[in-house]
Amino acid sequence: MENLQPIAKPPPALVKWVVIVLLALGILFRFSHLGQKVYWHDEVFTSMEATAHTASELRATFFTGQETAPSALLAFQRIDPPRTLAQLVFGLGSEDPQHPPLFYLLLHFWMRGWGDSILVTRSFAALLSLLVFPAMYWLCQELFASALVGWVAIALLALSPIHLVYAQEAREYSLLTALTLFSSAALLRAVRLQQWQSWALYGVTLILSFYTAVFSALVALGHGLYVLGSNPIHIQKIKDGFQLQWQLTRTVIDFLFTGAIAVLAFTPWIYFLRTYSEVFKASTAWINVSLPLPMVFQMWMLNLTRVFFDRDIDLFSPDAQLNWVVIIPIVLLEIYAFYFLITKAPRSVWWFVVALLIGTSLPLLVPDLLFGGQRSTVTRYFLPFFLCLQVAVAYLISECLTAVRSKQVVGIALSIALAIAGLTSYGTYAQANTWWNKVMSYHHPQIAQVLNASDRPLLMTDAFGYNPANVVSLSYLLNDTVKLLLLKEVGLSKEIPTLSNTAQPIFLLNLPDYFRSEFVAKYGGQFQPVVGELWRWKRP
Repeated sequence: MENLQPIAKPPPALVKWVVIVLLALGILFRFSHLGQKVYWHDEVFTSMEATAHTASELRATFFTGQETAPSALLAFQRIDPPRTLAQLVFGLGSEDPQHPPLFYLLLHFWMRGWGDSILVTRSFAALLSLLVFPAMYWLCQELFASALVGWVAIALLALSPIHLVYAQEAREYSLLTALTLFSSAALLRAVRLQQWQSWALYGVTLILSFYTAVFSALVALGHGLYVLGSNPIHIQKIKDGFQLQWQLTRTVIDFLFTGAIAVLAFTPWIYFLRTYSEVFKASTAWINVSLPLPMVFQMWMLNLTRVFFDRDIDLFSPDAQLNWVVIIPIVLLEIYAFYFLITKAPRSVWWFVVALLIGTSLPLLVPDLLFGGQRSTVTRYFLPFFLCLQVAVAYLISECLTAVRSKQVVGIALSIALAIAGLTSYGTYAQANTWWNKVMSYHHPQIAQVLNASDRPLLMTDAFGYNPANVVSLSYLLNDTVKLLLLKEVGLSKEIPTLSNTAQPIFLLNLPDYFRSEFVAKYGGQFQPVVGELWRWKRP
């Protein structure tokens, strides 16, 4: 990587103070209203796994056809002192190997010290999210040798709605985002210095990334594309035509050696991935379910927008066309920012960003286009991709701010517009009790309101699919006046339970059509949809 001269002088005091204010707001929002939104299905798994409980144990204990109180299910969210770290690791590896153990081990110790409430688990993710700020600044220093780009990138991160959403989710994504930035900066430093200590640091960040999320391998793939593509390919004329020549440099050798060490260090978890491959395939089978192409395209546009603006937009609502007024300008800005980066920055700079973008997006996008699936619509899978977008936009704004006066006006206008978009998104997000990332638990606040307002209702669901963790999620919001009748998988038993009291309000949560039909055949009446996947039985 060639020596870079600073593209701009250090940012003036005004820019620094503006960024500091925005950073303070970003940090404040990350720790505000942590317990307000529904603790959804995936977060339930976080608490269950960090406390060394398992989903199979949950099903065996409660999904037996007996009535239970919502508070009883929450025992699987609490620290149980006799349970060991070995139980945590082997339970996670055998039942959910797609999630390596680093985050869950760290959270386990955090919960032992501070408790196991929603506030505690989410505060740990929020605390880890603060690491993205120094990591982003370091990356920009390595890429651009510019303090200004680093400060602008920090401001964009501080006000980014997508990073706020995942900073407040009790999952490993905030840690993965920070490690993506740290490993990227460490790689650039290793390439620049060519010292074994620098490569060792990169190797450590790579290992930590692997043990945080399996799909961090895509980040390593992007790094590999950068290193391999940084060595020029020469076309040499020979007697019978042309020959491609590519030199295996020391940088390539060091990268491959470091990567091999990282993979070797990850071998213990690879054991779980291989041994429990069927479990892994079953838990990720949903990503192979194809969606209509127009829906996929709309989800792509929505995800690109969420980097800078997010108000829980529903593209399928009657007034969805109005949302494109916001989506189109943001997507066009991102496209132009990449064009500007490629045409104005040195090759070693833009190629790194492009290689990381390709490595973290095409392996998700191409299978969907060729074979079907919905990998490319899953927002959290694209967190490294979003970082590339923000780096490109930060470079564009920084170049505008240090150019002639007319371009400075453009840079200031862009900065103000993105700041308003981010702050508006934050304001909307802070007032909500659910959000788009809650997926199957999105309607739980409304469902809980209906159930808690009923007179001693009975809620039935079964052990199929995501129901067990989802009903635990709902239990956080329910009073104990609500009784839960938790059944074995109704698709296997084919039995309609015998109810001792059919006078009480009866609700079904995510049970199939044939179960409702058989229930009506046995007890009469009919089922009416309430909200989300909740149905209420109307007696005859």
